[in-house]
Amino acid sequence: MPLKAVCAPTQAVDIEAEPVTRSTRVEQPVNSGVPLKPASPSTLHDGGPEPDVVSSHPHLLLSLLLKELSFWYPDGCPVPTSYDTFDPYTDSAQVFKRQLMELGPALYGSNLAPPQAHFRDRVLWRRLRVAGDRHTFMVVFTSDGLHRLLVLKVPPQKFSNPGLRFIHASRQMTYNDTGDSLYSPGVRYTPELLSYFQEGEETLRDGCLHGHRMQFVTKPKRFRRDNHPSCYLHADRSEEDCLRAAQAGVLEGPLWYEPWCVTPLGSLYDPVKDKFRNIWNARNSGVNESMVPATAKYDYLEDVLSLQRPRCWMDGFDMKDAFWNNPRWQPHCDYMGVQLPLSKGFYRARYDMFGFADAPQHQADMSQVFKRMLNDTVHSEGRSECTGIFVDDGHTVHDSDMSLCEATTRTQASLTQLGRVGVRVSDKKTQWPSKVKDFIGREIHSEPQLVGASKSRIDKYVKAATDLLTKYPPGTPVPRRELATVVGKFQFLAPLIKGGQNMLSPIYEARDTFTCPETRHQTS
Repeated sequence: MPLKAVCAPTQAVDIEAEPVTRSTRVEQPVNSGVPLKPASPSTLHDGGPEPDVVSSHPHLLLSLLLKELSFWYPDGCPVPTSYDTFDPYTDSAQVFKRQLMELGPALYGSNLAPPQAHFRDRVLWRRLRVAGDRHTFMVVFTSDGLHRLLVLKVPPQKFSNPGLRFIHASRQMTYNDTGDSLYSPGVRYTPELLSYFQEGEETLRDGCLHGHRMQFVTKPKRFRRDNHPSCYLHADRSEEDCLRAAQAGVLEGPLWYEPWCVTPLGSLYDPVKDKFRNIWNARNSGVNESMVPATAKYDYLEDVLSLQRPRCWMDGFDMKDAFWNNPRWQPHCDYMGVQLPLSKGFYRARYDMFGFADAPQHQADMSQVFKRMLNDTVHSEGRSECTGIFVDDGHTVHDSDMSLCEATTRTQASLTQLGRVGVRVSDKKTQWPSKVKDFIGREIHSEPQLVGASKSRIDKYVKAATDLLTKYPPGTPVPRRELATVVGKFQFLAPLIKGGQNMLSPIYEARDTFTCPETRHQTS
């Protein structure tokens, strides 16, 4: 690209088709996870003009950004241990920043070698909207030109105090990444885990090292839509849940810019259990439909029962926020953006979130690695075995001739081994060795070798059916959704009841032949 073409883009209209949206409030970053008083970008310097107003020359914009990079990385930007030579085609944000710092002002020199010249051509200066005003950003795309690798806001020329300089830098994307481009506050897996992958699992292993990539059929279109009404109905809880994810290092932000796709949030709240969950609607954003369909093979009840041992001891573990274990490839995190309902800050997920189509496959594949690891270490002699992991629930059996004390010792060893590779388990949900154990809602009894439902679950389901019949006596219309809610509960129990599925058949037949009276003439 000619130098003349590089010197002008700050005066041009943004060619990335950044939408002109309503003004959004910009909040300061908080290490505690609680937003401080919102601040305008103009308060982050001492009143001097913004760099895009001072000059459109890229060398000045670069010098301001280099000054911030040197401030944030006094010892140089961390890079992978394998990095040794200049790579103009790198898709690592960390390597790109390191090379940018090494080239410095020479980036816009007149005697650049071809590799450095190509590297320079990847640096674009764009005017993007922040809090209602446009500001200058350095935008870098991946080597194939499809995904945004870096979106860094050019800092003001002056700051009234070093604290404001720190605040500005801390909101830049990727500034808190490891050398392997993982968001360091959320890293869980330890290097020991890498030794348990087998041949054929190279892609899975690379995903743990550098982040799992989305397998796209086509690049997702730019998307920004407000959160769902259910999110605002529980806005306080939704905000708190997002800030918990940010505090855990799963969400990166608040950011200076708007991610490529902003996923609408929905919310579910169970007042009986006082349980709340945010739902990321990645289908609505178009991200799920842009990906190759992914399949997840979990260990179901049938798989576990096939390995059950007579009169065995059984234990179980529950992985905390299991999806948060799995990192995402940094450039693809721009398709996992979110806007908080109250503070209105933009964040992006750096680890798997429930709602994205390929996240269950990552968890299912990693569950097989964890199961194999436990069986090769804690249960290597064969007297005990981890027989299944369904999403985040593990199931282990111990020979009946083992004492309770010995089985308990192995349970603790399993928890310790999971902790060594970075998997966090819930102490509250750990099931210690017993002859009766719950697995994904069913009770396994090892003495009589039977499987059933707990009395509390049966009582709960009978009450739901009774309440439905009381509310809608036989012969009266029943809302389809309310009926489906109750039928779904009994469908869960159908495999445990002889002829259970046949008992539900008439209900499914009625559902399939149902025609709304108001639309009968349209469907006949």
